[in-house]
Amino acid sequence: MVDNDCDGNLDCDDPDCSGIDPCPPIKRDPSKIIFAKREGTLDLFKSHGRVEPGEPLDVGALEVGWMISKPTGPVWRGALIPGDFRSNLQATTFRFVDRDAKKGHGKRFGIYKAKIRISRGGTAYGYKLLAYGDFSRADTPDMTIQFYVGDRIFVHDKPWTQTSWGWKADSFE
Repeated sequence: MVDNDCDGNLDCDDPDCSGIDPCPPIKRDPSKIIFAKREGTLDLFKSHGRVEPGEPLDVGALEVGWMISKPTGPVWRGALIPGDFRSNLQATTFRFVDRDAKKGHGKRFGIYKAKIRISRGGTAYGYKLLAYGDFSRADTPDMTIQFYVGDRIFVHDKPWTQTSWGWKADSFE
């Protein structure tokens, strides 16, 4: 989540990085930005996806993050640090909950709930995310979603659709 060459583009959004270290796609379900209906409440970002890194990732020991960005810069970004997730005994499901995020007092960038489930013999990583915050910078269909696990980056870069309640990202592979 760094603009390494100071051109205003981060990670997979940076054309200077294309072909160097390609960012595999986020597959599966749509994501949504739902704008708050009342003054004084927060916008909501809901995202579901699945990635296939091709190698095992130690979710519990790595930083895990999400970012929505557009050509002029980030819309929102948030991350969980090692120790934030709680896992089941088999270390195949990882969960994070911060109930204060709904009120704007969360400890991790508005991330309210996050879940990562490892399946297909450790080759597929499905995630669900609910995050609250100010998503007013979401104003263009050419936004991207980037999902990070350690230094592995996955991207959804298909156009978003504007709706009466916010934005919807679909066209996942």
